[in-house]
Amino acid sequence: GLRCVKSEWVDIAGERTEIASFQGAERPDLILLNSQDWGYAKIRFDADSFRVALENLEKFDNHLDRSVVVFAAMDMMRDGE
Repeated sequence: GLRCVKSEWVDIAGERTEIASFQGAERPDLILLNSQDWGYAKIRFDADSFRVALENLEKFDNHLDRSVVVFAAMDMMRDGE
């Protein structure tokens, strides 16, 4: 399955929020916001993360993370993105 290499609790403040602990880190194949579905958020994926998420949907070990991807895709489709 897909494995999480780094996770952090972050309070989102506005459209963009910088996360200092991620600065300078190697970019992972997938960036998943709202992992574990702890918050209420309308998330969007960058193009690379979206492609990896959709191509590997069945490989998510956590069903909540899989649901986050599916519902984000539905939001994006509904919003015409």
